[in-house]
Amino acid sequence: KLYKGEMTSDGSPLHEMNACITAGLHPNLIRIAGRIVGHPQAQAGLVMELIDPAYRNLAGLPSLASCSRDVYANDTRFSAGVALRIASGIASAGEHLHRQGITHGDLYGHNILWNAQGDCLLGDFGAASFHATADTFESRALQR
Repeated sequence: KLYKGEMTSDGSPLHEMNACITAGLHPNLIRIAGRIVGHPQAQAGLVMELIDPAYRNLAGLPSLASCSRDVYANDTRFSAGVALRIASGIASAGEHLHRQGITHGDLYGHNILWNAQGDCLLGDFGAASFHATADTFESRALQR
C-alpha cells in the first residue's frame, strides 16, 4: 500500500503505518510484512500479505446519498453461520487491537473483507488512535 501524500482522508500515513505495525499478528487482521523504505518517489508505504481473491468487501463506501452508512448490494444475504463467523472474527480482532492499545476508529463494512465461508479480515487503520492499555476509567471509556 503506497501513500500518495503527507495526509490522507483519515489523517497521517505515518500514523496509519504505526497502527498497522503495532497491531501485530491476528488471524482476522491483514498481515503486514514490513514498511517500504527507499521508494524511488520517496513514497511511504507498507508491504501487506497477498489476500486470496475469494475475499471481497463486505460493503461499499458510504455515498452522499447514504451519508455515513455503508452501501450494501440489494441482494446481500448471509446465512446465520456466516454472519456469526464474521461478527466473531471482527470482535476478536477488535479485542486484540484494544489489548495492543489501539482503537480502530473506522469499524465499518467497507473495511472488512470476507469470503463465502465467513472468514474475514479487518483493514484500513487510517482513523486508528492509540490509548493506554492500563485498566483506567479513560481506557475503558475509549474501548466502549
